[in-house]
Amino acid sequence: MPEGKLKLSQREVLFALMALARDVTNPELRELCGLTLVGADRRGLNDQQLVDSVKVGPAFRHSLTDRGWRWCQDEFSQSAAEDARPLERVVYLVFSRLEKFFERRKITVTEVFVDLAERIRKEYHELAAEPSAWVSLTDLRSMLGDAPREEVDQALITLDGTKNVTLMPESNQKTLTAADRAAAVRIGGEDNHLIAMAE
Repeated sequence: MPEGKLKLSQREVLFALMALARDVTNPELRELCGLTLVGADRRGLNDQQLVDSVKVGPAFRHSLTDRGWRWCQDEFSQSAAEDARPLERVVYLVFSRLEKFFERRKITVTEVFVDLAERIRKEYHELAAEPSAWVSLTDLRSMLGDAPREEVDQALITLDGTKNVTLMPESNQKTLTAADRAAAVRIGGEDNHLIAMAE
């Protein structure tokens, strides 16, 4: 990838964010992993668009960008540096084995680490013009790549029973395309084509 060479401390944070698969503050990073992302390390990862860092109160909240996820995916096929410490060498050895498994199963790092319901929430907010706006399941499913249909359906059904999430049928059925009908999820005996999330 075109990113400049990253320091070990930056790579550690990227892998921690991958494993946690959610927005994390510096205090949480410190508690869970013994790491923080501050100063030049933070600016470097932000400048390379690998990590988004948003100030929330006194602390930054960090998350991997799509480019950060791709960096992590690519890193699974890399070897440890010649001067790497033993633990780093072992980690990259584990990565090489996992990468072969991912290839055989045709899955990505994101599919392994990110909860599907969280992916649905994230993609909804990417598509929605504003909170609670209706988004077609056709558009939403296209953002989820090759996530298995049954798993997406189950995640949508589970989300429908939670606060701030609503699924509903398209009121004007004549406007539905074949793709819209195929993307619907059946809940309570009816096909739902639209989703809205309040937050």
